[in-house]
Amino acid sequence: MDASLTKKVLVAVSTALLIITCLAAGGADAKKHHKRLRLTCDQTQAEIFKTAEQYRAQYNAMGFTIEPAPEGLLVAGACKNIAPLTRQGRAYLADVHHSGESDPPFPGESNPDVVEYHWFWDEIVRRTKKGKLRDTVTNFTCVKDVLDSSAPSGLSEIPC
Repeated sequence: MDASLTKKVLVAVSTALLIITCLAAGGADAKKHHKRLRLTCDQTQAEIFKTAEQYRAQYNAMGFTIEPAPEGLLVAGACKNIAPLTRQGRAYLADVHHSGESDPPFPGESNPDVVEYHWFWDEIVRRTKKGKLRDTVTNFTCVKDVLDSSAPSGLSEIPC
């Protein structure tokens, strides 16, 4: 075999091996950098807590006196898995007027027997394909407790 032909074959084989090695290494890097998306219970609770703090600030700006967690705000059951990358939880806010304390009146409330306001909601937290968290509030409910001597607990619950 001619020396120049041997040299050409050797260069071609070396180049082919180099290309195969680079492609294999590139494929391995692509697999290493792919990160599986997750939605943990802690992330879900943090998102629901963030929403609850926004509601607390909004209602306090209206004149309510909702205490910070844990007295006036509670995020509970915030880890129900309802679909891939989607979890559901509940949250609760309360403004309670204790007897003997000088709490300001509830805003817009004309009934002096109203002693508590409670807000409840479900929140669905999902992670998008791009990794962002999206929240949806559902079943938002407000009730108020009224002093009622005819009720067994001494309180009746009515919608806001």
